[in-house]
Amino acid sequence: MAGKKGGPASPVPPVSTIREIPLYLIPRVVADQINEKRESVFQITVTRSNLHYYTIVVTTSEVRKAPAAIAAEPVPAMEKS
Repeated sequence: MAGKKGGPASPVPPVSTIREIPLYLIPRVVADQINEKRESVFQITVTRSNLHYYTIVVTTSEVRKAPAAIAAEPVPAMEKS
């Protein structure tokens, strides 16, 4: 990949689950997951597991690329003869 540092991108597992996170650490864990997975993050779900502990589930998808620019000439709807 041109323009990116590091080696080739390793495949990202589609779902990561982090269990038993205390309430005050949720922002740090979410930020770490976003930094680790970058553009492939699709959804982050935080659910309460017990007392003041939470489970964070990070769902990823394929990295979405910008669509290629369409370079086409306009075609007339009807040709006059």
